[in-house]
Amino acid sequence: MKHKKNLDILLSENIRESFLHGTFHFGEKIDIDRLAEEYNVSRTPVVQALHRLECEGMLEIGPTGKLIVPEFSIAIVKEIYEIRALIEQFAIRKIVGANKKHDFSLMKQYVVECDVAYKNRDIFATSKADMNFHREMVKIADNGCLLNLYDKVQGQCMIVNYLLYPNFDEFYKRYKKEHSDILESIEEYEMEKALFLVSHHLEHIAEQIIAAFPSNVRKATAQSVLRSTLSMIPVLLNCLHN
Repeated sequence: MKHKKNLDILLSENIRESFLHGTFHFGEKIDIDRLAEEYNVSRTPVVQALHRLECEGMLEIGPTGKLIVPEFSIAIVKEIYEIRALIEQFAIRKIVGANKKHDFSLMKQYVVECDVAYKNRDIFATSKADMNFHREMVKIADNGCLLNLYDKVQGQCMIVNYLLYPNFDEFYKRYKKEHSDILESIEEYEMEKALFLVSHHLEHIAEQIIAAFPSNVRKATAQSVLRSTLSMIPVLLNCLHN
């Protein structure tokens, strides 16, 4: 928090991680004054940080004009994970199809971190390592446009991530193994296997989230988030042609 120039960025990163903690839930109003007090800063950088998250689709303007956490519907969750799968599969095609050696050391590190965090019963650290693993895979594809798009999609995934926590044991015991399998298939340049594994992996995550959906938000619409997600498609198509 010492570098005032980047204070809004640091705040947005901290608030974003709060979603992984399950601090914010569907439809919750964002209290700017409370956040300013919590982080011991003025309202201005908090407002700027929240605006960043709004642009990423993690927040939206509610009926009263205040920022709220979007109330995702099941249909929107499916669409978000479909786009996420498209991005990750494209990243795999770029990585495996490129005629050069890639550095997978960070992906390996995140597999280990996820395993250690799981054994330590640290839900937040496990989720963070999981997110980092997938983001690093997209980063290795070396397409800045694609990575920026992925960050927005992954941010929206963070909103519903807390729904997985009640089934922590079942969920992460399976997925830490799948991470290793995905990485191994990429390292061995087994494209079709890697594509299948990551698609199956993300499909199952979406199924688990939907199964845990609170009954009172199952029919929510969140039209602004839907528009935000669909607006990403032209950008994705542009990446696919580059």
